[in-house]
Amino acid sequence: MTRTDPPAGIGNKAAASWRTALQHITAQPTHLACKDLCSQLTSANVAEWTLCIQHLRKQRAFELAQCLLHAALARFDSEARLRQLQAWLYFERGDHAAALRLFEQLVNDDPGNAATALPLARLLVHYGRCDAAAQAIATLFRTAPQSADVLLQSIELLDDADRKALAAELCETAIANGTNDARVYTHAGSLSNQLGEFERARQRYGRAIALDSHAFEWFAADGLARAQRYVDNQHPDFALFRDALARISLPARAHASLLFAMGKAHDDVGEIENAAMAFRQANAICAGLRVWSRNDWLRLVQTRLRATPLGKEPAPTPTANWIPVFIVGVPRSGSSLIAARLAQHADMRSRGELPWLQHLARQLGEPLDQDASRLRELASIYQMHLLQDDAPTRYYLDKQPLNLLFVDLILHLWPQAKIVYCQRSPRDTALSLWMQDLADAQHGYAFDFDDIAAFIEGCAMLMAHWQCHFPHAIHRIRYEDLIAAPDQRLADLAAWIGIDLKYRTAVPKPPGSIATASLWQARQPIYTSALKRWRSYLGSIHELERFAE
Repeated sequence: MTRTDPPAGIGNKAAASWRTALQHITAQPTHLACKDLCSQLTSANVAEWTLCIQHLRKQRAFELAQCLLHAALARFDSEARLRQLQAWLYFERGDHAAALRLFEQLVNDDPGNAATALPLARLLVHYGRCDAAAQAIATLFRTAPQSADVLLQSIELLDDADRKALAAELCETAIANGTNDARVYTHAGSLSNQLGEFERARQRYGRAIALDSHAFEWFAADGLARAQRYVDNQHPDFALFRDALARISLPARAHASLLFAMGKAHDDVGEIENAAMAFRQANAICAGLRVWSRNDWLRLVQTRLRATPLGKEPAPTPTANWIPVFIVGVPRSGSSLIAARLAQHADMRSRGELPWLQHLARQLGEPLDQDASRLRELASIYQMHLLQDDAPTRYYLDKQPLNLLFVDLILHLWPQAKIVYCQRSPRDTALSLWMQDLADAQHGYAFDFDDIAAFIEGCAMLMAHWQCHFPHAIHRIRYEDLIAAPDQRLADLAAWIGIDLKYRTAVPKPPGSIATASLWQARQPIYTSALKRWRSYLGSIHELERFAE
């Protein structure tokens, strides 16, 4: 569609006038162009005006769209479609606060309208108001029946906002009402896994696969395998995975996910050769699809090691009433286990693996302190997503492992921050990474042992650098020491952070969600079987020899 094409659906007379008027717009100031367009749309109805404004939005002619919208609102007072467009134009022009206010008004006027409730919820999440977003979605579904598409959008939004209990409730309500949508069952399985309801997760994943073989493309096999420990190879899942691998034509990534599930099942029952073969095939597929670059990683590490030290004065406003706790280190080094135990303290709130600090820091460039106002903005945005809008507490936990790239920035912005550095035997870590289906692109190193080695080495270099500069703010905890004496190591960690040594409140905290590959392990009593696990695999995976014990 060219710039002068009229929007589809506009009347013939208005279309001819639209084409003629737009041919001259680029040579006119916005107010004159708007005047010409208004005159050509004199006989058009509200739907045609709306289509014209939407067309200008798509062309990113926001000023002209806004001008035409004001004229339309004067002509068709209080028309809901136009008010929705007004809210979107506010958002697209960067006035998020005005967009939020207008969407809130629209939802108050019509709480069962998904066209306004979902954008409102997304905006609320954008501002870290995840409880308010969950309430908006809950009200939407209480007020009126919603389509399957709206249901799926709502589930995904709530999942991303870590309001997983409500997302699971929406799934279960749809299932109770008789849905046969495999996507809903797959979401229900994933959410049940994250919430620790493993038997329900297995039921939901099993039903999803029975309804639609596309469920394998939605990683249902991996979810099914993670929901339990297999005790023998007669479990029906073994046949399910074998048959799917033999019969079903799947995209490469879904085929790899099935192989990871099969590898995990064989590993559980001690069939090391079969497990190694499945993992090797799965990793080979994923290595060919990834976008992760070892050279880019090494350049990033060197850039951070050479970074100019940040100034002594912290950039944000004082935040002495709360303390951020960052758990960093190579994934599969015990971070989920530590986070799950710390989160049981009465005054600790876990936010999972927030992407915000990395995302914002990488926009700054080097040196990171080149613009104090940008640093204050970064701190404000991150704090908004860390603190959110639930009941305030003393400690907030972010276990994004790659925050280790920006320890200097963290301690500049929040001098009171605590950094918990998780370490584990490189050989066990490398094996564990290689055995996981890590779908997030930032973990693309995990499919190749050479890349895993480079990644582990880069993390170790960075943390040695930070420990040299900030020894007071970093507490190192080795996985092997944690497993050997869990109560003592966790008590030492809690005391260092400053948490009261009691682990639970008088009224126990509800179990939180765990969205990492350790969602099963982190909920189990601490066990020793993962120590020196590499010994079982060394004969089948010779690449492990390059890693230190």
